Amino acid sequence: FAVENKEKFAAEDSSESTEQVGSALESFTSFVKEVKPSVQAKRAECDGIYAALVSSKRNNKRPEFFPESCRPNELAAAWDEMESMEQTHERKLLDKYLAFQRADRGVSKFNTKAATLDAWLDEKLQTFTRDFNTSVQEIEAQLEVHRGFEERYGLYERTLQELSHIATELETVAASGHAGAQHVAAHMQSLQTKMNLAKEEGAEYRKKLETALAKEQKLIALEKEYLSKLDQFEFEFNGLVEQVAEFGSEGLTVSEIQKMSVDIKQFPEEIEKFNEKSSELASIASQIDRKQPDAVAHVQEIQNRIASISTSLAEKETTLHDALQEEQRKDELKQKFAMEANKFHSYCNAKQQSLSDISGDLEQQLEQINATRDNVFSEGSDKLEQLKSSAEECDKANIVVNSYTPHTINSLTAQFDQVLKSFKLTSNSVEAQIVAKKSLELSSEQLHELKEVFSVFDNDHDGTLNIQEFREAILGIGIDIEDVDFEKRFSTKIEFSMDDFIQFFIEVNKSGDSKEDILNAFRNLGGGGETMSSEAVDKYFAQVQDVQQYLHSNLLDGNYADFVEKLYLR
Repeated sequence: FAVENKEKFAAEDSSESTEQVGSALESFTSFVKEVKPSVQAKRAECDGIYAALVSSKRNNKRPEFFPESCRPNELAAAWDEMESMEQTHERKLLDKYLAFQRADRGVSKFNTKAATLDAWLDEKLQTFTRDFNTSVQEIEAQLEVHRGFEERYGLYERTLQELSHIATELETVAASGHAGAQHVAAHMQSLQTKMNLAKEEGAEYRKKLETALAKEQKLIALEKEYLSKLDQFEFEFNGLVEQVAEFGSEGLTVSEIQKMSVDIKQFPEEIEKFNEKSSELASIASQIDRKQPDAVAHVQEIQNRIASISTSLAEKETTLHDALQEEQRKDELKQKFAMEANKFHSYCNAKQQSLSDISGDLEQQLEQINATRDNVFSEGSDKLEQLKSSAEECDKANIVVNSYTPHTINSLTAQFDQVLKSFKLTSNSVEAQIVAKKSLELSSEQLHELKEVFSVFDNDHDGTLNIQEFREAILGIGIDIEDVDFEKRFSTKIEFSMDDFIQFFIEVNKSGDSKEDILNAFRNLGGGGETMSSEAVDKYFAQVQDVQQYLHSNLLDGNYADFVEKLYLR
């Protein structure tokens, strides 16, 4: 295995392309990862067996073991030589792969430039084989074209030098078998031959034209000027068209759009120069119309192209301007939202912190908490609405990420809800302390009864009663108050807490109806008996269904005396 692969690695790689070298590298990697490990394990096994035999010789005084086919030192030497060649082979493959990659770029560059030169040479060589007419105008035109050929030939000589330089750089890799580089060498010779032929035939062609022109005495100077200017014009104008086509605003940042907006402003001046040149061409074309019937139309086409490129440039400038304004508008929206969001976040933190600054007795604390909560709810809701408006503007502008703030409308809404919840929980805690304090004036049975009544009439279970629920609840504990007195006493209050309910009960018990008054009221409603029937309850309390239902549940067997006793029990 070692000898076979040593010879394999010693052989030169025959790959002719980057793909083939890459394939050779893959095969080499497969050998190293998949083939070699199993053989290497066998070698290790052989070493282990040999070591055991040597140990057995020493320990048991047996004769020394000599392998018949391959001694351990020979095996180790062969393996080391293989690995050395393996590393050299890998390095050569990698170097060749990198060289072939560089060569691919050189070949691509060569082929691109050579294709243009090839096409031009083929076209010109074909031109040199054509017959030409003997009129002054046509000969002079062809001479003018030929002068253009000679000028272009000079330019292409530099191109040929560049191609020659590329081909020279590729010679080394061509010697390594790179098919593309070898093709470049052959192509370079072909190009050189064509260039020499074009030069020779071009020179011969010029002689023919000059000989023919010598036979024609009149030369149309104006026509020459037109063709020369036209050729130069189109060459330069096509370059301008290519530059304008590169302008666009898609996916650009504000700074990139600003830079492009500055760059694009140089082109109107260039276009104005082309307008002047086209006017000059149009003037000449109108004078040579008889000899060049298509000249006027051609110049008109050129002027149309100038107008078109001018319109396109104006549209691109407008597009860039609009894109810049849009990106700037988005940036302003992001900064506006970020400023409001950061302020609102600080506002919520400050209001949350204000809970720790509440002082005074329990009633004063409750008053401060509720006043602050109402203010926070009103003020904070207005601020949050403004924030939502800013967030909606960002959404409409398709702004997804705002780098100016970590906060979103959802996180700020949740933070505001948490602040209100903290006020509510703190308020409930203080109210519970007040109730606990006031409950010392009531028996545990009375307090339980009052809480039960309050819970029955608290329909939405929010810990408060509206004015209608409160009216029905005090009727439920046997306290009847005239409508005029009720409205006079509670005209400015629309919400009642458990504390209000207990306080009202205590005040009534101190200065209002006595237990005997309540008993007499039930006795009169019950017809003078010791009980009050369900029919009587329905008759007198049908208009207040919650009270009606409460009495049905608590007037056991109609015994109103027990019911009143529980209310006044201390």
